[in-house]
Amino acid sequence: MKASIVIPTLNGAETLGRCLEAVFAQRAPFPFDVLVIDSGSTDGTRAIAGRFPVRERVIDRRDFDHGDTRNLGALLTDGDVIAFLVQDAWPASTDWLQALVACFDDPAVAGAYCRVLPRPAASLLARRAAEADLCHSAERRVARITDRAGWACLSPEERRAFVDFNDVASALRRSVWQRLPFARTPFGEDLLWARGALEAGHAIVFEPAAAVHHSHEYEPAAMRRRARIDAWFNRAHLDRVNVPGRLAAVRLANHLVREDLAAMRAAGLQPGPRELPRLLRHRWALADGFREGGLTTERRPTPCAVRRDKLRVLQVVHGFPPSSIAGTEVFTAALSRELVRRGHEVAVLHPAAGSTELVEHADDGLRVFRFGPATSDVGVDECRPDARRAFAEALGRFRPDVVHFQHLIHLSPRLPRLAREAGVPSIVTLADYWFRCRRVQLLRADGRPCTGPPPGALACAGCVSGRTAGPGLRTLSALAAVPVRAWANRAGSGSGAGPRRELLAGLVRRRAAIADGLAAASFVISPSHFVRERALEAGLAPDRVVVCDYGFERTWATAVPAMAERAPEGPLRVGFTGSLVAHKGLTVLARAVRRLGDPRVELHVHGDASGSPEAAAIAAEVRALVPAARLHGRFDPSQRAAVFAGLDVLVVPSVWFENSPLAVHEAFLARRPVLASDLGGLRELVADGRGGLRFRAGDADDLAAVLRRLLDEPGLGPRLAAAAPPVKDVAECAAEMEVKYRQAIGLLAAEAGT
Repeated sequence: MKASIVIPTLNGAETLGRCLEAVFAQRAPFPFDVLVIDSGSTDGTRAIAGRFPVRERVIDRRDFDHGDTRNLGALLTDGDVIAFLVQDAWPASTDWLQALVACFDDPAVAGAYCRVLPRPAASLLARRAAEADLCHSAERRVARITDRAGWACLSPEERRAFVDFNDVASALRRSVWQRLPFARTPFGEDLLWARGALEAGHAIVFEPAAAVHHSHEYEPAAMRRRARIDAWFNRAHLDRVNVPGRLAAVRLANHLVREDLAAMRAAGLQPGPRELPRLLRHRWALADGFREGGLTTERRPTPCAVRRDKLRVLQVVHGFPPSSIAGTEVFTAALSRELVRRGHEVAVLHPAAGSTELVEHADDGLRVFRFGPATSDVGVDECRPDARRAFAEALGRFRPDVVHFQHLIHLSPRLPRLAREAGVPSIVTLADYWFRCRRVQLLRADGRPCTGPPPGALACAGCVSGRTAGPGLRTLSALAAVPVRAWANRAGSGSGAGPRRELLAGLVRRRAAIADGLAAASFVISPSHFVRERALEAGLAPDRVVVCDYGFERTWATAVPAMAERAPEGPLRVGFTGSLVAHKGLTVLARAVRRLGDPRVELHVHGDASGSPEAAAIAAEVRALVPAARLHGRFDPSQRAAVFAGLDVLVVPSVWFENSPLAVHEAFLARRPVLASDLGGLRELVADGRGGLRFRAGDADDLAAVLRRLLDEPGLGPRLAAAAPPVKDVAECAAEMEVKYRQAIGLLAAEAGT
């Protein structure tokens, strides 16, 4: 048996060293490894971790979640038992890990947790809090549900004690975690996991022989926050009210203060004149925090364990290779095939030209369902009965455990609601701004980015009609949202209303359908923080919008030769890859190359110049600006190595808020620097000096100046490429999606009571 220890950290320099010293002093008769997941510490925590033989993963602080960060730790390790510690706890003996792992000799045991002792230097309040906790007991306990009827009859207080579990120091059996990942939650992920494991028939052990030192010296404000969220959890998940009112809070605070004073006297301490006010502040913060948290009206289910190791996953997307090979389609294909490689059954549903009936064929281990005709009119998305019929038929044929909507454009936003009504959970990925913008790219009619919260239907209607709404109309539109919605809906579709009212009614229906569809999904995935922020502006619940960037198949990049320092007089091969559409900004790049006027600069364009009148017009403008430009046309993903081998730098000159463009990740994999507009998700991917350089979006002069740096500094390109951030592998992405799929399945099963 092997154990893996996972330690989340954030500014833990004061305690992490002692924690790791105690961990690596363990005398275990089995191998173990240690993973530290840091959320952007700034106090030297990472330097301390670097003194020990640990693996480290750094995540954005905004991505930390008590459940999902621990899930990531489980994904990145391979121990049969996964132990979790916090940065300010340390094992009390050298046999802590052995005593903890020994619990799993019993195959019925899914999880075990430790005795928690106060720190030797803990204050009286901190010591009393630790000693009052269930985890301070010296008596071993084994919890298991043997009487289902009796379990159902337990009071909220009895149920809370029965499901006790503590991630300060705990361990899980990997095979159980794979079916029951931690819930995504702001608090109580350990208790939810234990309850789910117990209800699935497993046992939970409290093992006092495995002890750690841990206690908190809370100030009143921190104590109130902790008590508030603890009480929220008890009320929302267990229907338990810790403190039922203000009078009860006063009584509790007074009772605790009297006990504190008695404990001080018993310890031979004489309370000073400042001690009583201090105790009153602390105990009132605790008691009133419990009261405040218990006021919540939320009721949340406890996720269930998934019954099968291998899943049936239906991917739904607006296009699929080989007929469509843009970013979302390529990623969907790569993820689907990786899921198949991991043993799951995967089907893909997409619209395509051809039969109006649902047609099925096999494609490299996938079941592919297609229906037609495809449409490019996003305005009819919410009323495509053919998409709903095709989806319902695919559900019946494939019978998936979960549906992943990679994109709903050109389909119907009602599909997640149809899935939920059929008893199938779903998640939705936000690949762009289709969910809040009728023009999709968040670009106004005049080509400028649309910033701020979503305007009302009046402003959007003007934008869709080709008129840019000024600040006054946007404000009026937002204020008049409710009456405009009622006015537009009174007309109804096909009632003979005028075109303006018909447009408003369509926008109102579209927004309502999208809001309802996204609300029906268990989770919404955003590949960038920027898109997540736009989703929150549109009203999505923060705890359901998860940032998870794309993953990539990486083996092709090994065929790209390493980037050598360019000879001062040698060519600078500047590349563009992607669709030839106005918002991708190719003409900005062409103008920058023209203004440089340097014969050493070669412009290489990889994109279909004949796919549409717009693409042909852009290609013609590029040729007019840079007659020597080489337009190579569309390329298949299998040709990526050759494309990047022929480039010294990739330019992403987009004039819209890019999400997380695949081209940037591919350039990093190919060890090529990237020059990117300073908009949207590009700002997250490309930082000056770390993989590339940025320039002002739409500013050909600024881009020319950045290109000039590459010409004048031959070693700059290789240095930028060497400093590029790591790119997530598609296997890791698939593993993350497995967690989200199982979370979604467990949530919907809990809501349905199955």
